Amino acid sequence: MSAIALIVPTVNSTISGQLLLQNGGNFVGLTATLTGLAPNTTHGFHIHVYGDASDPKGLNMGGHFNPTNASHGCPAASDNNGAVVVSTAYHFGDLGSVTSDATGAVSKSWVASHLSLVNAKELGFVLGRGVIVHAVADDCTTQPTGNSGARLAQGVIAVQGANTVDAATIPDAASTDPQAIAVLNNGKLSSTVVATKKNPSDALSLAFNVTGASVATAYKLVQTTYNPGKDGSADDCSTGVVGTFVTDAQGSFSGTFQTKAASVKSILGLTYAIATDNCKGDAYVVYGAIGVKSPPSPPPSTASTTSTPVAVPTSAASADPLTATKNLNSASIKNAASSLFGLFVSIFALM
Repeated sequence: MSAIALIVPTVNSTISGQLLLQNGGNFVGLTATLTGLAPNTTHGFHIHVYGDASDPKGLNMGGHFNPTNASHGCPAASDNNGAVVVSTAYHFGDLGSVTSDATGAVSKSWVASHLSLVNAKELGFVLGRGVIVHAVADDCTTQPTGNSGARLAQGVIAVQGANTVDAATIPDAASTDPQAIAVLNNGKLSSTVVATKKNPSDALSLAFNVTGASVATAYKLVQTTYNPGKDGSADDCSTGVVGTFVTDAQGSFSGTFQTKAASVKSILGLTYAIATDNCKGDAYVVYGAIGVKSPPSPPPSTASTTSTPVAVPTSAASADPLTATKNLNSASIKNAASSLFGLFVSIFALM
């Protein structure tokens, strides 16, 4: 089985390419080919925990893929037939750095014994995870990122060709089942698919929207696997269709489809495509891999509207909670005493 992350530039970047992953039995081989980098420059290159390409700066990819809560580091210089051996002592996503040649291109390979493309129960199962090309080299010591700078390109690891993930390793949905997201964008038509399933008895829910499509036109949302240059086919329209929809007068659509997938994990790394309605001989309009969704940010805290906030000194904010509470109470008492004294002065002036 093989997988691929199609790497696309983030804002103000020209980097693109792919990371090809090949199942080798007891290891996974990885090969990155990139273009568009500045000549003779070195860039951090990592697998990230989320496969969420919804942020144009790559910020929704989260941190490095690190299921064992290890420290950050880089692979050793030793190699296996020209491929760098990825260390099991650091983050599972710590691939180190890549260096471009005089034309701004990169070709580099790794082997990793702790990654998996076929067993969803393995800690190193990487389908649906993200890939990031950073602005500068990984220094291999700064925790937890290697000080690699901004995110210049991103991709989501997806099944390529036949899907041979062992179905027996995919658990039913549970409270810990992640959401998943696919971002489809061809520069004109854009779409987002968000998958959610909380309980084994629930249907897998796909919240789906489209903008920039042809107006009042019928399309199909198709679940498939990535095949380079592959057109929509009659087979996809008979077995892979999630739903059929018609765009409105603005070329948009928004709705929810239900599927019988076992869990969100069962679709990680698959490709969602929008196809023309007949799905025969027509190239997919747009497609994208579905990856692990970044969790929503916590809502900002709000101050009470019934009392005046009391400023807590910076030193107190970094201290233990008990000390901070004492400082807060002291400040409140002082404010109350000052207000009471002012009231007495006012009353005395009126006498």
